[in-house]
Amino acid sequence: MKNFLIFLIIVILALLGVWYYSQNSQGAPEEEMTLQEEAVLAEDRTIANKENVAVNEEVREFNLIAANFKYDVTEIRVQEGDKVRINLSAGQGLHDWVIDEFNVKTSQIQAGETASVEFVANRKGEFEYYCSVGNHRAMGMVGKLIVE
Repeated sequence: MKNFLIFLIIVILALLGVWYYSQNSQGAPEEEMTLQEEAVLAEDRTIANKENVAVNEEVREFNLIAANFKYDVTEIRVQEGDKVRINLSAGQGLHDWVIDEFNVKTSQIQAGETASVEFVANRKGEFEYYCSVGNHRAMGMVGKLIVE
């Protein structure tokens, strides 16, 4: 009888483990990046990266992708007086893009959605942009707008 109870407890724990694993592994897991890969990615995804910046006579346009606790572009450089358009796409989760000093904010978007916001960078300085959803900002979902 004692052996049967031990066997039953082991079976129950195994079933609970399988259930827990299946609940927490839905969807494709993110691949972990090494610190070196993250540094290369950060260097490659600055505003000088032409695939993220479209410059015309009227608007400086930047395309950002939001994922779990990060933006793919963490530094944006513009000139004072530039009209700026931010196009935000959510790769994962719920996110937005905010700069308090210019009173601009995209709508909150889910994975697969996009949102845009335009403003004039009418003062020089360095300004933090961030995601205002939950604790995303505290978790490091920030970047820097530099107005020269």
